[in-house]
Amino acid sequence: MISLLKNLLLLLIIYLPGKVGNKIRCFFYRNKFKKFGKNIFIGTGVKFIGYDLISLGDNVKIDDNCLIETGTNLIGNIKFKQIDKSPISRGEIFISSNIHICRNVELIGYGGLFIGDNSVLSSSCKLYSHSNLPTDYKNKSSYVSLMPYENSFFINGPIVIKNNVWLGLEVIVNAGVTINDNAFVIMKSVVINDIPPNTVAKGFPASEFKERFLK
Repeated sequence: MISLLKNLLLLLIIYLPGKVGNKIRCFFYRNKFKKFGKNIFIGTGVKFIGYDLISLGDNVKIDDNCLIETGTNLIGNIKFKQIDKSPISRGEIFISSNIHICRNVELIGYGGLFIGDNSVLSSSCKLYSHSNLPTDYKNKSSYVSLMPYENSFFINGPIVIKNNVWLGLEVIVNAGVTINDNAFVIMKSVVINDIPPNTVAKGFPASEFKERFLK
């Protein structure tokens, strides 16, 4: 009965609309997160998993129905992908200051996820630092299945979004990728390789096709 009441209270906190709802959510989450900055807005329907591994800077706006999820308990056969000089540990989500995360964004941080200052993630972007692989990365001729998860294959690696990056609508970013300062990724692109600084990138896989800011 106590567990049911706690779940009902959490649902009320998550979905309570308006300024009052945001104030209650900020009060509820403030001491649960690793870091919780000033002037935070959390819309309705936003779900967090792994509070103690999530950091928010100042002036962060998270719109309705986003999922921000992380943890350190992993199962399955995992291919770990590294990047040079990652600013975060595996499983940590760090969202810096002056960030707008638009509605329906998914941030999966089991491989580590960093978002630098002054960045924007447009609606329905998906950032997966941990996701499934369709084959056995050690034996490509082996037949594998997604289920059960304990036997399936995954890729895990940090995602680093540096300062003043803008991801367009429905951009997907995969594990082990760095998007460098001042880059813009056009809508519906899929990022599987690093994006250079001051770049406009598009496509699948997303690649540079012009400068964002003229020098």
